[in-house]
Amino acid sequence: MSGRRWKMLPYIAFAAIVSLSGACSALGDSGDEPAKPGPGGLERTSLTVAIQPSVDAAPYWMAQKLGFFRDEGLDVKTTLAENPNISRSKVISGEADLAELTYPPFVIAVKKGEDLRIVADGTAANPNSNVLITVPNSPVKSVNDLPGKRIAITSANSTSQLLTQAVMAAHGKDYHQVTWIQLGLSDMAAALQNNQIDAAYQPEPFIHKAARTVGATPVIDVAARGTSTDDFPILGYVATTKWTEQNPTTMAAFQRAMQRASRLAEADRSKWEPLVVEFAKVEDADAKLMVAPRFSSTADARRLQRVPDLMADQGIIPKGSIKMDTLIVKQVSP
Repeated sequence: MSGRRWKMLPYIAFAAIVSLSGACSALGDSGDEPAKPGPGGLERTSLTVAIQPSVDAAPYWMAQKLGFFRDEGLDVKTTLAENPNISRSKVISGEADLAELTYPPFVIAVKKGEDLRIVADGTAANPNSNVLITVPNSPVKSVNDLPGKRIAITSANSTSQLLTQAVMAAHGKDYHQVTWIQLGLSDMAAALQNNQIDAAYQPEPFIHKAARTVGATPVIDVAARGTSTDDFPILGYVATTKWTEQNPTTMAAFQRAMQRASRLAEADRSKWEPLVVEFAKVEDADAKLMVAPRFSSTADARRLQRVPDLMADQGIIPKGSIKMDTLIVKQVSP
């Protein structure tokens, strides 16, 4: 996008070391023909899933910890991915069968010709779960102050940039005047404190952590109730078209386990709070206070179409170039 000034700082992915029982194992048959169905009609029983260690993965960890995958006859292993590009590359290379992936990188990858499909939905932005934060001495007090300022985002054309630009556009503010600074989420609070940036896009639990460590406060809710970005889709689970065609019964088993976990995560916060502490290394105090994303599982084309439509509005992809209804595999009934 013309007129945008970029100042790149080294990208440091947020630190999270997660150890799950059972390291990645070799994938099953990778030939062109589907494997013969095993017990319960599954084409394969062992799966590897690329996961980013964040709150968004809470239903996935629930499905593992509470035995929902096992109940479907699946032995699911985890391989960690520090960012969406690594997650995507693992499923493209065959290192993982499925990958947790935020939607903007998925859209860009498909636009470039990568043959990916959405197997299940994951999370959407709840009000106050994704915000712009500042510190008391920052010149940013409202959305009106954002033009000409330095705003930290995770990467170019990411959800963090899309939603920030959408809020600015809704208030008639020119986001091309922003200096976008790419930083790891865990590095943004210190950058605010050191006056390297004026505001930072933060999802939970980083909002509460920044408040504890540098006295940061939210100033702009980028997914406020009743706005165009309310309930905006954040991420889902993807696989290659080849994998989904070769493993339809296995895929449906994964979908059922994730549906079960997502419903429970929405209904009972106590089930996932300990898991984000254990696996995402969220501080216990932050886990208790943070605003969670909305957990979902069934992928709805009309709702997910909001992502490429917003990207097209902002000039990232051509209008009408991505149709989500052609990229979502058959969903099991809730």
